[in-house]
Formats: sequence, structure tokens, C-alpha cells
Amino acid sequence: PKEHGFQYYRGIALFHLGKYTEALSDFSTILNSDPKNKCDILNFTGTIKLRTGDHDGALEDIEQVLNKNNGLLNDLRITMEEYDLLMFSKKLRD
Repeated sequence: PKEHGFQYYRGIALFHLGKYTEALSDFSTILNSDPKNKCDILNFTGTIKLRTGDHDGALEDIEQVLNKNNGLLNDLRITMEEYDLLMFSKKLRD
């Protein structure tokens, strides 16, 4: 639906403003109803979850992005430091 285009771009704007809760809400709504850009949206949601302390949720989203992109780290929105933190967090749980 057309409304998802608006929510997508609003989510991006909110993300860049650091309004992660609101951005996550927009992206989650899109994922639940129109997963057309699923990989891109998961990239945003994974980054948001990591930056707000939800390491398990971040790992789930980021792994889906990596699986879709053949493990290419340069396609991620997170920094290498954030990626290292996520992998360290994963090792602690395993």
C-alpha cells in the first residue's frame, strides 16, 4: 500500500534523528504487512535494536541481512565496532 512508502521514509528520517522507538514502530508495521524491502528494513531494525540494547533482536535481524547478502558486512548499517560488540555478545550466550 501507498502508506508504507510514507512510513518507510518517515522511519528513515526518525532513525537519522535518533528517534529509534518511533522508527522501529514504522519499520515493524511495514515488516508485518508488506515485506517487499525486508532486507533493507531488517538492516534498520537490527541497527536500532543494537543501539537500544536489544542484542538478541539485533542479532536475529542482522543475521537475516547477512544471510540474504552472502555475509557481506559492507551492506550493514552498523559500524564495525557495533558488529564486533554483537558478535562478542553472541559468543557470551553460546
